[in-house]
Amino acid sequence: MSIFAAIFSLWYLTAHVSALPIICSSKVSQFEAPEDLVHKIAIIGKDDRKGRNSDASNLEKAQGRAYCVKKPFPKGIVPTLAQIDSVGAVVSNAVVAFEDDMIIVNRHKFIKPDGGSKAKLQNCYFEHIASGEIIPLVDAEYTKQLPGKANSEHQDYAIVRLKTKPKGAHAIPEDMIIVDNEDDLSKPVTIISNYATNLSNRNSLTMTTCKRYGRYGLTTGTASSIMATDCDTGDGSSGAQAYIEVNGRPKLFGIISGDIKSIPEGGSFDPNKLSTAISTFDNTLFESYQRLKQRQPN
Repeated sequence: MSIFAAIFSLWYLTAHVSALPIICSSKVSQFEAPEDLVHKIAIIGKDDRKGRNSDASNLEKAQGRAYCVKKPFPKGIVPTLAQIDSVGAVVSNAVVAFEDDMIIVNRHKFIKPDGGSKAKLQNCYFEHIASGEIIPLVDAEYTKQLPGKANSEHQDYAIVRLKTKPKGAHAIPEDMIIVDNEDDLSKPVTIISNYATNLSNRNSLTMTTCKRYGRYGLTTGTASSIMATDCDTGDGSSGAQAYIEVNGRPKLFGIISGDIKSIPEGGSFDPNKLSTAISTFDNTLFESYQRLKQRQPN
């Protein structure tokens, strides 16, 4: 078991830029899954996605999915998954963080690339995987999107309050969530996803290890929060968590924003050789959390 894997497991069991991308050729070791985190390992195709089972660890108690339905339900009705499926929904990953009644999701669930409104908060729900509860979303905080489609994924994260705390939830604490200012891009990235395609099962719980190459540039000429990686996480992994090891401890430093489809502004790497873009956290995440925390729950 690697040092990263051992510490990652221990913490969850015991704890409640440069503007231009830099190509890194350093060899990155594979993440070794601790037995308490991943029970059955299945290599899917030619990538390194590994299946994981939901268990009683604190990591798994934070996991979930976010649904924004296409056809609203009557006011006061909390739907079942079957009912959500019957009306159709946009689904992504979500994770309980900061407080047991708060989650981190993508901002793009609510805002279109052109800045227009997307899903309404009152039409969105959180599925807590460990308990099976479906809980309405009631309040959200996120930064204003920069003008222009090329900048739409910058700071692509939101803090959202749930109507109630899921039973047995265990939020990822604030001291394990960091601003990514690491210069050593050779450090492996571990992705935890709850909605990745895994053979025929769209709702697969997966884990994969990959490496990062550098940041997008914004049209302003400064660095974006979006990090280019070679992660093959599977279709449907928006919002999946990205961890790196910092000073011997695993830290949550961002969530998946989407796929890399073109060379970033000012970029120098080949997007055809890369796969997944991670929106790394900066201080705006913590500022959004404080604003949401100060408001009384609806």
